[in-house]
Formats: sequence, structure tokens, C-alpha cells
Amino acid sequence: MKKIIVSIAITCYCCCIYAQQVSPDVCIQTMGLLQNKIAHSHIEKGDIVGFWSCFENCYDNSIEILEFRNEILYALLQLYPKLTLSTLQEQSTSILDRVVHDLANPLHEGINLLKVYYKVATAEQVDNHLKECLLSGLQIAIDNKDVDN
Repeated sequence: MKKIIVSIAITCYCCCIYAQQVSPDVCIQTMGLLQNKIAHSHIEKGDIVGFWSCFENCYDNSIEILEFRNEILYALLQLYPKLTLSTLQEQSTSILDRVVHDLANPLHEGINLLKVYYKVATAEQVDNHLKECLLSGLQIAIDNKDVDN
């Protein structure tokens, strides 16, 4: 079983690095593996780098991918803020824009937005412009949540 998981992870990682876009199935597999690693507290830089490929614009019409990546994004920022931000700052502007959009529009009600905001705000050794972008998206989500309540 471990060999299969490692094989899928390597395939996903290679696809994410060498292809402009990965297929939706590979994206879902990547996020499933990442969710499992989050649950077992075993995250590595390559796992998060592969995750950013799931923010390609071709996935904006797939509600399954949108919900899954939103859940994973918030979990990563809450549990691994420094590693998540350090890998995100290496990504394209279009991916950053989609990440900010996802942060501004959380799809799950159980997210502690203030905790995620704090984790991002206090992450060290991260580009300040990146932090500002992410915090602005989180602030929109916080403001919208306050209006809804």
C-alpha cells in the first residue's frame, strides 16, 4: 500500500512540475494524498508545491475540486503556515490571485477564520507583500461572516 501511495505521489508531483496543467483526476488524487498527510502530520514541501497546481483556472468549474482545495488550503494555512507561504511565494501571480479568491470565499462554515488570519500574520521569514495579499482575502471572509451573523 505504501508503494502505491508513494508511486501516486511521485506521479502527481512530476505532473505538477513538468506540465502546465494536470488533469482533474490527478488534482483530486494530489489533494486526497495531501489530506491524508495532514491527518497524519507528515507534510513535506513537495506535497504543498504539488497542491498549487490545483489552482489552475481550468478547475474553476468543478465544485468538487473547489470545495476540496478550499478545505486543504485553510488546513495548510492553519497547521503549516510558514511552509505553505514559502511555497506559495514561488508560484505565479495567477495562482496567488486564485488563492486569495478562495480565502475570501470559504466554502466551509467550520473554519476559524481569525485563527487562520493570526497564523498567516505571524508567520516569520515570509514576503510581506504575500502576507498582505492573503490577509486581505481573509479579512474579506471575516467581514462577510460578520455581516451574515
